[in-house]
Amino acid sequence: MGSRRLIARNRFRNTLNTFDGVKIDASLSNLSITAFYTFPVTRKPTLDIHQSINDRELDSSSSDVRFYGIHASLKTSVGDVEFYGLQDQDSLNRTQRQTFGNLANIKLSQQLGINYEVALQRGDYRSQPISANFFHIALSSRFNRANVSVFYDFASGDDTPTDSFEGFSTLFGARRFEYGPTGIFGLFARSNMASMGVSSDIQLNERNHLFMQIRAFDIHRSSVSGRLNGELLGNGDFLGTLSELRFRSKIAESVQFESGIALANLNRKVVTGERLTSYAYLQASYAF
Repeated sequence: MGSRRLIARNRFRNTLNTFDGVKIDASLSNLSITAFYTFPVTRKPTLDIHQSINDRELDSSSSDVRFYGIHASLKTSVGDVEFYGLQDQDSLNRTQRQTFGNLANIKLSQQLGINYEVALQRGDYRSQPISANFFHIALSSRFNRANVSVFYDFASGDDTPTDSFEGFSTLFGARRFEYGPTGIFGLFARSNMASMGVSSDIQLNERNHLFMQIRAFDIHRSSVSGRLNGELLGNGDFLGTLSELRFRSKIAESVQFESGIALANLNRKVVTGERLTSYAYLQASYAF
């Protein structure tokens, strides 16, 4: 829905975000509304020290975890407004989280435009009040067949000494289109970070596109980099840079080919050994 930053179906992963529930779509003259009430499906089995890697278990949902919301799209400069609620009574980290958001694309001129998204999260996490936020803004300009964007992203991290919880939750959003070429290359996420960068999407001809992007990441609040080697970082510490190159070609009406590479140059404090992490892929899709 919307920008896919808060709720999306993964397009490049073996395990997709799925939900059991009901969804209603309605349209008026200048207004489109989607409302839903679901039980997120938990991917199983969850491996622990007492399980064999050959164990089998069906995925399932539970009424203890509920995800619901409404997304309204207005055909005006107001853009889209959204509300999502997540209730989790099934874990030690009991959560009641409400997310309020607004996103829009504003055309400044024939070649220049701004798109933004802002989201505020409130509720309770482990009996702590939640006060988290996220912000994205991009200035884009069109030059012949190239679209160039300068952008900035911010997602709050938790300030441990305070009585509230400030860590922004990514909910069920996709990161593929912003933080790497595929959903399984997950060095960076939309949480506890500030990031600035530039990208260019070039239409080489009617069938071929080239995409380039480079961005730098800083951590927002002092935290342990658990995804890497567990080193403690300070407020605003540099995490690293991510460079990406992608080529996409529509070989035929129903066949698309894609190839990409990503290079991450990471801070020595957050990774052991070689700082440069590389990832490359090839993929083809057939629509029928």
